[in-house]
Amino acid sequence: MKKLIYLSLAMAVCSCASDSQKKGMDRIAEHYGAKTAFSKGFQTNNGVTRNDFTITVSDSKMLDSLRQDITGPNIALMMYGSLEPDERIKYDIIRVEFAMPSAQEPKTYGYEREMLEPALDQSSIYHNFSDNLLNGDYKGISDAVVPKFRTPGLRDNLSKFIENLEKLHGKLKGYKRTGFGFYNLSDGRKLYHFTGYLNFADGHGQEYYVTVSTDTDDDYIQGFDLEF
Repeated sequence: MKKLIYLSLAMAVCSCASDSQKKGMDRIAEHYGAKTAFSKGFQTNNGVTRNDFTITVSDSKMLDSLRQDITGPNIALMMYGSLEPDERIKYDIIRVEFAMPSAQEPKTYGYEREMLEPALDQSSIYHNFSDNLLNGDYKGISDAVVPKFRTPGLRDNLSKFIENLEKLHGKLKGYKRTGFGFYNLSDGRKLYHFTGYLNFADGHGQEYYVTVSTDTDDDYIQGFDLEF
């Protein structure tokens, strides 16, 4: 029988959170309109110890309306990205606990550092795409799309699409990444799949996604959809 030891430190010990950990929790709280708390722990299995950091999110209407299997990885990625580089290597797993009023009991999901590290690197492609939309740099987007999908009318189609949305909803003001996961290709390969909302002046949120390679040496946009 495998020997398993688990220790969870009390969430009430807020002084144990580093500045970057507090920054990450505050960022997530503001992002999702949630309350956040944390705990730290470790597991020892056959002499191998693995450390974890758990962020608990609660009282969020936004999270109550979204799928936890998509928002969970995004919250973990936001938390991981808020840590200083020397802190990241201290935690083998980032856990996300949902304590939503609509649920009978909290649900917890765990995400390995080996998954989060390359995803954090590749998330910059999503943010570059979104920043280019805000700045009207459609050439920048077209140049970043993987060459085989780079059509001649891509720039003009993007420009017209955003222009039409701004006629309906006012100026494009910002964006928010709300989800992260994997997209399965027919050949068995996986892509990172980032979802979010484009925010317009009248409050309209346009849902969109961007897919990118899981290979950190591949900086191309593999696909996107602004009206799925």
